[in-house]
Amino acid sequence: MALVIALLLLLAKMGELKKLVEEGKMKYIGLSEARAYQPRFIGENLEKNKVLYNPVSNLAIKHGCTVPQLALAWLLHQGDDIIPIPGMFE
Repeated sequence: MALVIALLLLLAKMGELKKLVEEGKMKYIGLSEARAYQPRFIGENLEKNKVLYNPVSNLAIKHGCTVPQLALAWLLHQGDDIIPIPGMFE
């Protein structure tokens, strides 16, 4: 029953978001942190992603910031229509 209620609430929210897109108040409907698990941190994916992560980590160290701060700065410089929403979780 709880799942049915959750799905109904989600559908209602999506309907409201769709209206905002149709009215031109939003460009897109997106998902944030939507995942069932983290495949990029499992097995061989982890090793492949370390190759990508390490240079970014070194660049952050060079600029005296953290990787998330560097990523946020990069997003902010992508254009006037980008509004990053920083957050934190444990």
